[in-house]
Amino acid sequence: MTTNDGMFQYADRVDKLLMFVGTLASIGEGLQYPLTMLVLSKVINSYGDLNTKLSIDIVDKFLNLNT
Repeated sequence: MTTNDGMFQYADRVDKLLMFVGTLASIGEGLQYPLTMLVLSKVINSYGDLNTKLSIDIVDKFLNLNT
């Protein structure tokens, strides 16, 4: 005899799928800020270099828009 008193006691396949998709979406949402800071830190470091003029080309290089 097995007991099914867990979190998924009344969940069907659609409920489990929606919980999985929601988990993946929340992970993606949580990664947006650190990834943005990673890209912006490289742009800001390039801006701080005395021998470099900040231009749209430098920003595009880090954002991979003109590859």
